Amino acid sequence: MPQRRLLLVVTTLFFLVAARQRAVQHPSGWPLGTPPADTFSVSQPTEVTTEHLSLDLTVDFEQRILDGKVTLDIENLTGTHTLVLDTYQLNIKSVTLDDGVPAQWSYGTATTHSRPLRITIEPTTDKVTVAYSTSQNAPGLYWNRAEQSYGRTQPYLYSLNEPVA
Repeated sequence: MPQRRLLLVVTTLFFLVAARQRAVQHPSGWPLGTPPADTFSVSQPTEVTTEHLSLDLTVDFEQRILDGKVTLDIENLTGTHTLVLDTYQLNIKSVTLDDGVPAQWSYGTATTHSRPLRITIEPTTDKVTVAYSTSQNAPGLYWNRAEQSYGRTQPYLYSLNEPVA
C-alpha cells in the first residue's frame, strides 16, 4: 500500500508541475504586424474582421441543400467600403446591412478555391446578413440516407473540410 500512495503523490505532483509549465500568455495581435497570407482565401481580414457569427440554417434532406442566413458582427479596421467574403458553390439570395438595409453586392473573379462575394459597406457598418443556399454538390457536405444511420430511421448530414491542394 505505501508504494501506491507514493506513486499517487509523485504522479499528482508531476501533473501539477506540468500544468503550470503549460500556462502561456497569448500574444496580442500577430507578432510580425500582419497575419500570414492564406492562399485558400480571398477575404481581407486585415481590413474587415468578423467578431461574431450567427447562423440560421434549414437542412433540406430531399434536395440536399442548406438554406438560411448568416449574420456577421464585423469590425471595419481600415474604414474600407468593401467587405470581401469567400464563397464556393453558394446561391446568394440577398445581403443586408445593420438594420435590414439592402446592400449592393457582386461576385468577384473566381479562383481555384473561392468566388469572392464583394459587399459594399460603410466604415460604420456593424452587421452584415447574407441569405443563401448551398448547391446540391457543395463540397464538404456529406448527405447520408436513413439506411446509413445508426438506428436506420433518420438521415444525417455532416461536414468535413480541409484545404484543397
